[in-house]
Amino acid sequence: MIVGAGRSVVLAVGLAAAVVLAGCSGTLVEYAAAPATPPDAALDANEYVHGNTTEVPLTYRAGVFGVVSRDVTVRTWVSGYSRTTAGNETAVLVLYSSPNVRVEGRSVNPLAQLSNRELASFVLERVTDLRVAGGVDGVSDLRETGTRNVTVLGVPTRTVSYAGTAEVDGERAGVVVDVTAVEHGDDVVVALGVYGDALDETATHAALVERMEHEG
Repeated sequence: MIVGAGRSVVLAVGLAAAVVLAGCSGTLVEYAAAPATPPDAALDANEYVHGNTTEVPLTYRAGVFGVVSRDVTVRTWVSGYSRTTAGNETAVLVLYSSPNVRVEGRSVNPLAQLSNRELASFVLERVTDLRVAGGVDGVSDLRETGTRNVTVLGVPTRTVSYAGTAEVDGERAGVVVDVTAVEHGDDVVVALGVYGDALDETATHAALVERMEHEG
């Protein structure tokens, strides 16, 4: 996973604590997520196509108060899906799964601690870096506009929608961002939908996210 400096510190401390409490030996500790995917039938029914799926590894030295020092590798999966309308507008769905490392039964993955707004900003930054959201870039000025109750991977949760602005193919435009997050098995899974404010993809994204598959 690619994370900002502040989030990197939180994750590093949490993972190192897990190493200490687990009594692990050796120099390399690795945590890997399982990819989250909508079934092909759901993609076809909603006219979405798979763009790409990328595994993002990050290896760094983690320690807690000098007690332990280990090389930690975190492997996250990012998958992008999209559809293009007859008017040449593009809607994007990104699925992001990250290892949900636990210490004494509690998640130390920073994604599990973030608000939906923070999750949106966090994932959008990574999506921009990896170019899995087509020409969408620089989403900002997010403001909440509504919520929808959904059940994802058997977990009741909410999709929170935001309005904002983004650079789309080099021009500033109004966009809507839908954010859904659940803890499932050993991972935190985040679904992020992005589309122009002239479209209404919330129900479509909900249909795709509710049929999402993930080997937790």
